[in-house]
Amino acid sequence: MIKPYQLPPWLKPGDLVIAIAPSGSLKTTDALEKGIAIWRDRGYRVEMGQNYQSSCGYLAGNDLQRREDLAAAWYNPECKAILAIRGGYGGARLLEDWSWDLKYKKWVIGFSDVTSLLWSLATVEISGLHAPVLTTLASEPEWAIARMFNYLETGKLESVGGKPGVRG
Repeated sequence: MIKPYQLPPWLKPGDLVIAIAPSGSLKTTDALEKGIAIWRDRGYRVEMGQNYQSSCGYLAGNDLQRREDLAAAWYNPECKAILAIRGGYGGARLLEDWSWDLKYKKWVIGFSDVTSLLWSLATVEISGLHAPVLTTLASEPEWAIARMFNYLETGKLESVGGKPGVRG
């Protein structure tokens, strides 16, 4: 029997979301600022992880710094979602000696290298959301951004195209 995954609580404007850089370092801030603005315009309180501007080679800080940001966001009871700033490489390195405290259930949102975190979260049967990172969010079409927020806030996910039951 397949067990259903636990969904974190639906988000609502006013909730705190924390942005972290679990993988590659931030190259420019323009796209990041636009992504943050989308969340803030929607009514969310966006805070930045302590080390998001750090750099260690191509990574956004060393493994300890990036793991500390993940832990700070995960263990913050006020935080309802963790937003990845960008993908790249290095997220899987955060999972060494890491275990998800199941007392906390919150959204982890991102794609690319963030998939390693989403997959790890899935192993403890908690859902995350494979969706744009902050540095790519503003380049998404309006309908895709609206669809993401609709799901995170209501759990409703409309079809992206085609007609149900029609082949062709």
